[in-house]
Amino acid sequence: MACVLTRNKLKCLIFGDAKELSNNVLPTFEDVMQYYLFVKHKLKPEITSKEPSVSSIAEIIAVDLEKVWLKALIPVVSHTRVLQMIKTYHDQYRNILKSAKSRINIETFKKKL
Repeated sequence: MACVLTRNKLKCLIFGDAKELSNNVLPTFEDVMQYYLFVKHKLKPEITSKEPSVSSIAEIIAVDLEKVWLKALIPVVSHTRVLQMIKTYHDQYRNILKSAKSRINIETFKKKL
């Protein structure tokens, strides 16, 4: 039986809808994480439930980010540093997401977001 794909599967509690990275505008951290969710969903096979690794997704994101930065003539740090930054931000995202469902209505949690 085929899995029905809905828009709700691409939605995150913290960042909203997953979307592609824009080539015309410099991305924010939120844009990068939305693109992370987009790439993660694109790489995930429909038959098995195994998630793609963070490092494989980060590699794809890093290459695309570097293209945008080079197009804007922004000096780019080393590729490994870009990967570290993406993984660090992903870890912060996972830590916030752990308890997000239970604390989504609390004011202090909303401020932290």
